[in-house]
Amino acid sequence: MSPRRPTRTAREPAFLEALAAAEGPAGPAVYLAVVYGLASVRERDREAAARALVLPTSRSRLDGELLGRETTELVGLGMLKVPC
Repeated sequence: MSPRRPTRTAREPAFLEALAAAEGPAGPAVYLAVVYGLASVRERDREAAARALVLPTSRSRLDGELLGRETTELVGLGMLKVPC
């Protein structure tokens, strides 16, 4: 018997919150994942990305400059679409 794969509706982007809760400073890869989550078509992904920003913000560890740079770079490369 093969293992059951989770249904599409059961998948949760909880890894974003786990990354944000990790000890130490978040690096570019974490912010990149959060930016992709914020720009996702799926509301569940956007909500998880927003929740992932709450913890570092509450700990005064959010690097807004790095978040902005990652967002700007992805938009500039055409890899992230920003609604007009």
